[in-house]
Amino acid sequence: MAYHTHRTRREEEDDVVVVVLTLALLASLKVSRNRCYLTRPVLVSPNNSPWQILRASGDEKAFIITTGLSPAMFNYVLDCGFRLAWDVSTITRHDVSDNGKPRPNRRSIDADAVLGLVLHYLNSCMAQFTLQEIFGIVPSVCTRYIRRGLQILLEILRVRVPEAKIKWPKSSELQLYSELIRAQHPMLRKGFGFVDGLHLPVEASGDIETQNAYYNGWVHAHFTSNVFVFSPLGTILYAAINAPGSFHDAAVARELYQKLLYQTERGYWLIADSAFPAT
Repeated sequence: MAYHTHRTRREEEDDVVVVVLTLALLASLKVSRNRCYLTRPVLVSPNNSPWQILRASGDEKAFIITTGLSPAMFNYVLDCGFRLAWDVSTITRHDVSDNGKPRPNRRSIDADAVLGLVLHYLNSCMAQFTLQEIFGIVPSVCTRYIRRGLQILLEILRVRVPEAKIKWPKSSELQLYSELIRAQHPMLRKGFGFVDGLHLPVEASGDIETQNAYYNGWVHAHFTSNVFVFSPLGTILYAAINAPGSFHDAAVARELYQKLLYQTERGYWLIADSAFPAT
């Protein structure tokens, strides 16, 4: 007489976990003595990389979903000084002088691709080996180019791109924003923007006090707390960033309340959820 055992879904899931862990252990035993990284022979040529195909297409939707910018804005940032700064500056490394003569023709990718690399890095949570495959560059090059590209982009946005400046709206702008919102939601009178918090994950610190400060009990993880105010045009009107994750959004936005009270025309307000009382 045959007996059939009825397994629960939990037991089946446990078996799957055991198989995955076993395979991971076997893989680690084989490669534990060797570092795993992508090398030049297994990567596509930077001149024929997925990025170059996207760049050549000029497809606006593809650009926005991968870089966060339209092709026109991408070119605008390049022409505002990013391309020039990349070509005339030295990429810092331990065996190269900071004052050495730059050699842009010897670099793996040009300024266009570096800006694309930096924007991919900022606009997604993908691992760096994925970026290396997309741009056709080895790990060391990817790391250095991201670091130098971020430095250049920050400098360009601060000095050369006035549209990137975060500024509190004037009275005329308050009226414009409120009218745009009311056109979509007639009952919202004099609401000129939207405020919300954002939690960004960070690694747990080795210092107990720092680790405790950045631990967010609500989501049970380590975060920085950030608060942003957006206009109906999508521009950022205010930003409070990198506060310890244990801080409540309302506490992070303390300076914002001061702006609403003393730098905003009476009667105008922000649209928010219950985390921001009386905004």
